[in-house]
Amino acid sequence: MLALLFGRAKERPDRVEKPIELTAEGVWNEISGRLREALNENTFSTWFAQVQATAITESEFVLTVPNDFTREWIDGHFLGLIGAALAEVAGERSVR
Repeated sequence: MLALLFGRAKERPDRVEKPIELTAEGVWNEISGRLREALNENTFSTWFAQVQATAITESEFVLTVPNDFTREWIDGHFLGLIGAALAEVAGERSVR
């Protein structure tokens, strides 16, 4: 309807679509939002409040945690959940 009122929409052959650039922080924001929805607030705060995303490449997503105990707990209890969210947000990558 708008094309009829204002003329035809012009094609822009010079327009190049740019792929969305994934940043570690942006991906972590999306994943942590999904984790917050899936877990109760206490669990999320205990295990993920101090987690930071430090890098993302074509093959992996790197998180930094405050200590080895937290890393081991997340690896043992939440890695599958993080990996599934990561696959939805940024495609298949390993979490490190």
